[in-house]
Amino acid sequence: MGFIINSYIMTPPTFIDADGGTESTSGNYKIHKFTSNGTFTVNSVGNGSNNQIEYLVIAGGGSSGYGSGGGGGAGGFRTNVSGATSGGGGSAESAYVVTAQDYAITIGAGGTGAESTNTGNNGVNSSIVPASGTSIISVGGGGGSGGNSPTTLAVGGSGGGSGDDPNTGGLGTANQGYNGGTTPNQSSPYPASGGGGAGAVGQDARTVGSNSGNGGAGVASTITGGSVTYCGGGGGGSASGGTIGTGGTATAGDGNNSGNGNNASANSGSGGGGGSVSQGGGGVNGSGGSGIIVVRYLVA
Repeated sequence: MGFIINSYIMTPPTFIDADGGTESTSGNYKIHKFTSNGTFTVNSVGNGSNNQIEYLVIAGGGSSGYGSGGGGGAGGFRTNVSGATSGGGGSAESAYVVTAQDYAITIGAGGTGAESTNTGNNGVNSSIVPASGTSIISVGGGGGSGGNSPTTLAVGGSGGGSGDDPNTGGLGTANQGYNGGTTPNQSSPYPASGGGGAGAVGQDARTVGSNSGNGGAGVASTITGGSVTYCGGGGGGSASGGTIGTGGTATAGDGNNSGNGNNASANSGSGGGGGSVSQGGGGVNGSGGSGIIVVRYLVA
């Protein structure tokens, strides 16, 4: 009795070929890291599911308010890395299919430090924008409220913290970041609240005694091969002698009780720290950190 054995022709896998940013490899992935504006150029795509990229898109963090100012909110944190978490407690986003074309990369600047009693400045959006197709945009972090200026804070990737005047913190954007902290009342030493982070709400002022609020925690990403934490909220400032709020990550700005707030680190997406109400006119508070974009895809 004869047997017929089915024959199969196996098509070898092909992979994305692309250029742009600072290129590296980790395991079976090629990585493109952008710390300034640029272009991600897809020359060709692979077969099967090898036409998809994973991304981390982080916007610029907000600056703090002036005086006994609230901490700046972190920039929006968006990722679609399998098993990871986006900002604001959101799940990783869906697969992103690319085609052979250019993708404009914009890295959002951090909000610049505010002067006088002004509310801090929002960070700038970061984005991946294809010549044709769906864009990915992370929202810049919200500026913190200045002392003696209890204005309604704008929505940010994460919201800015309230200054020493009673006020609620700014709102974060769904699946990108959390709200800033709230200041319940105004009295010496005039503490302020922390900015929201990608991983947690900014701490309210006076949660512990007369302490200023800490910035909300950031979120870690392993897209580059190692674990890096981004998007912490800035700590709240205080008058002289008050207990300052600390930044939600090492890259976020701490508050200050004797001078200007502290700046967040570049390419961290973190918020700036609030300064002291006793600094006097013309002082500048903490600036937010610029954003970053990382793209990776399988090459083996």
